[in-house]
Amino acid sequence: MSPTGPNAPADTADFDADRARYSTFWRNARAGRDDACAARRRFLGAHAGTLYGRITRAYKRFVRIEQMVYEAAELVPGLVPTRTEVTAESARLQRDKAGIEVDQGILVSAILADARAGRVDLGAAEVVREGKASIVVQKNPRHLNAEDDGTLAATEIAVDLALLDPTTEVCVLRGGPVQSGRHAGRRVFGSGINLTHLYYGKIPFLWYLERDLGVVNKIYRGLAREDAPPDDVAGNTREKLWIAAVEGYAIGGHCQYLLVMDHVVAEESAYLTLPARKEGIIPGAANLRLLPISFIFRGCVGSSSGNEPRAGALGIRNARHASHRAGDGRESDRESR
Repeated sequence: MSPTGPNAPADTADFDADRARYSTFWRNARAGRDDACAARRRFLGAHAGTLYGRITRAYKRFVRIEQMVYEAAELVPGLVPTRTEVTAESARLQRDKAGIEVDQGILVSAILADARAGRVDLGAAEVVREGKASIVVQKNPRHLNAEDDGTLAATEIAVDLALLDPTTEVCVLRGGPVQSGRHAGRRVFGSGINLTHLYYGKIPFLWYLERDLGVVNKIYRGLAREDAPPDDVAGNTREKLWIAAVEGYAIGGHCQYLLVMDHVVAEESAYLTLPARKEGIIPGAANLRLLPISFIFRGCVGSSSGNEPRAGALGIRNARHASHRAGDGRESDRESR
């Protein structure tokens, strides 16, 4: 008899055989909730990578997370709830819910823990695992990768995932390709706050506080631990080294991100500016940063209007790249400084 009940199957190395056996068990009305969850963890412990490979067609197809969980429901019946089951669950009061969405959490946790499943697309941001690096990409292509009320949550979740990934040692922040302007089709780091949304009053006051006390603070101080105070300054948080990869330009809030980074790598022609510097803006944690980063900020705010510095003109920086390849933002001719 299995320790999780009379009908619980044992693990095997064969995905297809296990899929049939476990699905039969999960669909059995006699399977208790705890037994079913334990079986899901065992199944995914053995087959998360294979399942993700099937869904992504051998890792060649990008699948958003909300699409992935429902494709998994079709591929392995009973592993996670179907779209119909989730719709029915959403009609219930919280106290009356059966808790079936917990199974989606078990699946996503197992996929993210598998070293072969290296990409999570959250819409306005994504996390890509490349070797020992977790790369966070901000994406708002219609608005030059500007930040607004629709991008903040995705960026913070992406930063959480990058910091929590046990297989990586460093994190990289960069921007995705944009759709308009002279940089159309290539990557840019970001244009700061979404001025269109700001003009129409769609940026709430708390957005600024959530951003600086959330994602910016996590990049600078790391994630709080259960066994350490959230305002810990002794290095007990979950931290990793952060690198900013600046392509195109870093304007406003995106220039502020550079001030909480450990290293900044920029194109030779990268454009850095803080347009609101005379309004008393707080640039991340600049007053606590080490000399090289604070000098970058001083170079930005010290220039006159209309004559903002290029990265190549700033003598203090970690590295520079000469890049002229449109579309993918890949650098060439690296020159360390």
